[in-house]
Amino acid sequence: MSKPSTSFSAPHTRGNVGGETIKGAARRYTVDRDDTYFSIAESHGVSIDALLEENPGVDPDTLTDGQIIHIPRSDAQKDIECPENTQPYTIRPGDNFFRLARRFGTTIDAILEVNPDIDPDQLESGMLVCIPAWDWEEDCHCPPGTMRYTVRKCDTMFRIANRHRLSLKDLLHTNPDIQHPEDIYVGQTICVPTRHT
Repeated sequence: MSKPSTSFSAPHTRGNVGGETIKGAARRYTVDRDDTYFSIAESHGVSIDALLEENPGVDPDTLTDGQIIHIPRSDAQKDIECPENTQPYTIRPGDNFFRLARRFGTTIDAILEVNPDIDPDQLESGMLVCIPAWDWEEDCHCPPGTMRYTVRKCDTMFRIANRHRLSLKDLLHTNPDIQHPEDIYVGQTICVPTRHT
């Protein structure tokens, strides 16, 4: 269950990103209520100075929920072309192929196969890798007391929780594979509690 509110300039839909070349351009990012420039820079593996330079008209002390800023590519980033039926993913601090395989419902071998030039022991924040796609609609089994919800454009976990009168904590608890609240993408299916837990 993942992929960020961060979006690339090209369409970013699981299972329909074949042959997408990811260039070194900046990415759009939707600010959440608790975000700061420090937390955004840290989670995306870039410096605060690089973030400031990419957003000259933005006051870092007055970020607002829903505001759009741009995230520059890190020095570790290089252009890659993801093969058919895979999706690009930006490495974050603490990531490894084992965690990515669990998060995206795939295997380490499958990730290695579509990233032949990447050393899994040399992952760096900001690096792009390709992740095999899978049919989440078939694999998703929401527990009793929850319903399926399809992520829409501009959704964040905070906004989804607020729309359903839930706490962000309860929503994340129901979707344990989403380790970072920003790791969602348009078309993804998540589970939303129909009653407070």
